[in-house]
Amino acid sequence: MSYELDQHLTLLENKLREGELSFLQSEIDGTDIGLIPRTYAAKIANLARRASRSQLAVTILHPYVRGVQGTAPTEFELSEYAAALTFIGAWQEALGLLNKVDSKKVKQSLLYRAFALFAHWDYAKAVEPLELFVKEKDISDYDRLVGKLNLGSAYLSQGKCEQAEALLKEVCEVSKPLKYKLLVSNALERLAESAIQLKHFRRADELLYEAEANLHGGTTVAMLFIKKWRIFLNIQKEGFLEPHAKKLKEIRLKAVELEHWETVRDCDRFEATYKKDKKLMIHLLFGTPHEKFKEKLMKEFNMFPMVPESYFWGIDSTQIDCSAKVLDLKTGNIEYRSSEGVLVLQGEPLIVDSPAHQVLTILTKDFYSPFNYRIVFAQLFPGQSYHPQMSDARVLGVINELREWILKQELPLEIHETNGFFKLRFLGPVLIKVYRNKME
Repeated sequence: MSYELDQHLTLLENKLREGELSFLQSEIDGTDIGLIPRTYAAKIANLARRASRSQLAVTILHPYVRGVQGTAPTEFELSEYAAALTFIGAWQEALGLLNKVDSKKVKQSLLYRAFALFAHWDYAKAVEPLELFVKEKDISDYDRLVGKLNLGSAYLSQGKCEQAEALLKEVCEVSKPLKYKLLVSNALERLAESAIQLKHFRRADELLYEAEANLHGGTTVAMLFIKKWRIFLNIQKEGFLEPHAKKLKEIRLKAVELEHWETVRDCDRFEATYKKDKKLMIHLLFGTPHEKFKEKLMKEFNMFPMVPESYFWGIDSTQIDCSAKVLDLKTGNIEYRSSEGVLVLQGEPLIVDSPAHQVLTILTKDFYSPFNYRIVFAQLFPGQSYHPQMSDARVLGVINELREWILKQELPLEIHETNGFFKLRFLGPVLIKVYRNKME
């Protein structure tokens, strides 16, 4: 049994490296996770994450990392769980788990730390663990190429195109004869990004076509990135024409479907900076917790004095009239303007600093990415130890308190939960007044 499973996992690994993602996804999707032996759980989770099935990877390792199986997780399990968490938006929890891992024992934890730093746009800080990783002696040649690919990305994000291109070209040259098509495509996509930065548009176009040709279908994040950069390129070459605007919207919707929230955010960033759309820029600033992202956006706009102290978050505040209900996060009051223009308080206010108010504050910190139980618990109960089940129950209890208050006030809001992640949804004409934070 073990021999057969080892052989099958080797086959899947080779298929992944060769870019046969649709095959791998089909195999992963058909896995009965209840039958996976624990000794193979982390390996299978690794493949699932790399096949754009990160939520499945989390599900596979969740029982062992959360400790419900009665034994402590291994450092290998912690590392793979952290990597999967990063790709579903829980980079904070990922970094916390990686702090428990000895990188001398699990070398990949250095790479995964960089992934988590990438996830909140801190590319500069990701350089050090990546430089350490690529110099490690006891890693495979393939993993070293992955490290160089990501180190090139980190350099590129800082505008160090020459250093980035040297690494990315090396990845391409080594990977092509070995038929590591996924690595080749990723390196080509990043080389195209460098060409766009340098305004070498024809070269960027050629690189993106070559990158896409290396992939064989499948709804993957890698293909999403290629399509994202192609539309960014076309807009820079030809302007924000209607067909390009439509395509950008399609890319954004696909990113939502794949739950790749940073791509959603990046699509908005590109549109805001290219069109100099102040409204969208302010939406991004108020709805993004990543300081490095906000610094980048502010630098591109150079218009900090124009950023207001507060922002009305809703479905589309430009299409909601002044009589819409407004939930003021600072006071907890529900307000609206009468037909005479008089400000009227309505219903029962949400008590400021109550647990329900605190959880609402947490859920308004990021307009894009959802929050999982562990992150909400850490912010609701700072300094307290997290315990499986009991802590989740406490979080859910507070969230249900907020749900009951929302229902009682007849607000068209919903706290939606998917696989343990919570996100606010606007179901009708209501606005939440949020306030500026950490943008000085």
